[in-house]
Amino acid sequence: MGYQLPEVAAQLEFEDYPGLTATVRISPLPFGTYFDAVGLVFELGDDDVRAQFDAIVEMFGPYLVEWSLPEPATTEGLRAQPYQIVLGLARAWVRAIPEVPVPLGRRSSDGDTSDATSESPSPSSTSEPESSTASPDATA
Repeated sequence: MGYQLPEVAAQLEFEDYPGLTATVRISPLPFGTYFDAVGLVFELGDDDVRAQFDAIVEMFGPYLVEWSLPEPATTEGLRAQPYQIVLGLARAWVRAIPEVPVPLGRRSSDGDTSDATSESPSPSSTSEPESSTASPDATA
């Protein structure tokens, strides 16, 4: 088994919806999934809006860990929410992804020794970046 990226989660809070919080997994996330998500949540077209929202729910649902809503934090729980909540959660998730801290490897030296080396987290560790505040009404 090769190297595995550690799971990283973000805590999302919403100014427009006091008390609404969600924990979402932001890493590891396949490169293509990120760009597909950006296109889906920020470039909604006039065509089949229902199909676009279904695609958002299917893409985002597996990355939703928990939330402060009474329904389970699942794909079906997402489907039970107003579209503003679903779109706001998905947009906040996409905005949080680029903020994933990337572990740095050890630097090679030019023969000099240095006490300043960085250590990568173990694959089983989970880190959480500082809380993100997102507004479901915000656009890109």
